[in-house]
Amino acid sequence: MSFYYGLKKITSSWVLKFAFTLTLLLSIMPLKVLTQGPTNDSFAKQMVINFVQKPPGFSDEEIISLIKEYKVNFEITPAIESELASGGVTAPIIAACRANYLAPKKTTSTPQPSTSPNLSIEGDGPFSKEEIFDLLKKKVIATKIEKAVEDRGVSFALDPTATAEIKRLGGTNALIGAIASRYVVVNTSPLAKEEVLDLLRKKVALAKIENTIEKRGVSFSLDPTTTNEIKQAGGSNALLGAIASRYTAPNNASNAVSSATQAVATYFRFVDQAILALRAKNFPLATTEAQKAISVNDKLPQAHYLLGYANLYLAGNVVEAARHFRNTIDRGGEVSFVVINDRKDVSDKTFMAMEGAGVTGVLNKIPGIGRSNTPRQPATSTAFMDSCKGLLFISKNRVKFQADDNKNSFDVPTSLIVETDLNKTYGKDKYAFHLKVKSGGEDKKNYNFAMSSGFNSRVERFTIDETNLAINLVNTEKTRGTSK
Repeated sequence: MSFYYGLKKITSSWVLKFAFTLTLLLSIMPLKVLTQGPTNDSFAKQMVINFVQKPPGFSDEEIISLIKEYKVNFEITPAIESELASGGVTAPIIAACRANYLAPKKTTSTPQPSTSPNLSIEGDGPFSKEEIFDLLKKKVIATKIEKAVEDRGVSFALDPTATAEIKRLGGTNALIGAIASRYVVVNTSPLAKEEVLDLLRKKVALAKIENTIEKRGVSFSLDPTTTNEIKQAGGSNALLGAIASRYTAPNNASNAVSSATQAVATYFRFVDQAILALRAKNFPLATTEAQKAISVNDKLPQAHYLLGYANLYLAGNVVEAARHFRNTIDRGGEVSFVVINDRKDVSDKTFMAMEGAGVTGVLNKIPGIGRSNTPRQPATSTAFMDSCKGLLFISKNRVKFQADDNKNSFDVPTSLIVETDLNKTYGKDKYAFHLKVKSGGEDKKNYNFAMSSGFNSRVERFTIDETNLAINLVNTEKTRGTSK
């Protein structure tokens, strides 16, 4: 699944990084593996692209330094140079790749370093930098460390120094990729009562909850009511003892700030659980976790977007999806649809002529709909023969299209959109729709789109509903902007 939603700016820097990591998790590109091609000490093409695109955001100088030290295992051809440039790789980095290509060596067998395959990896929670170094020094198999990192995450962001040390100790590119994609912000603030109860309801092991409390403490004191709630949720006497011994009285001066920060952290924790449920296509769990997030903070857009996404793509409930998508936009977020863009340069006049005349080969009947009572299959369409995939974003008073190949992309206020509607003839077999955008004076640029679901043998009714939802959201924002 692929989706994106806008994030409001939040002043706390770690929350921003948390949110950005979260966005990348729902994002249209997976983060599990940063490398491809031969696994050796040199960098693969995809890793160079990901050094540019993904956190923690290396500078050109840092990336070039790494390339000079470890080389690359791909040769720069015109096609690869174009692919790198499309991925955001700058000319100096491409030049460094060209100068530091390391051709594969022809060898028979490479002696493997002595390892400790039976050494277990103890502990829980994200790995620190020192723990990763220690495991490599103990010769634990890199694939075993990689799996542990995927399960537990890491508490540090990669930098050139750490990357070089991991390489020196025998770490692989795959391990470095796992570390880069599983960086999590470690929360050290005391646990609130609701957080402890939530852990108990999720059946987290009591020993693990106690250990967390020992490390972080709690922000609430025990009273008869709280003690009874914890007992009813499955808490033990040992857990109550840990809570009683680790209560930290809040500092009145910073109490408001810490409470707000804690609430945001709780919000994104529920959002994170909703995302995991969406990835598993678990509609009940996704909606439950999203509603929990909304109960913490109804003014943030992310949970509303997830409810809209779940209702549209898992339950097919367009009415509920529309309501939650509008809530997302109202709260400063944005919703997106995966669309196919017809790249033909169709001017507004040409488009209107095609729509009015019913050009041969373009007019396509939807099966079962037409003047005749006999259903027939749509004719082959000349529309979308030259096309590209992309995302259509709709936010408050604004519409943006981001093409995968950057062609035909635009970002305009709804005041510049003249018309958004279904096509009468052009691309009708794909349930195409168009956006007419002012391009100066009386000129208009016509953009033709179709939902990606219309190209993937999806149910016809779903594609039509998805298309109408996008059109209605655009027109609603256009009306909103005009009425101001």
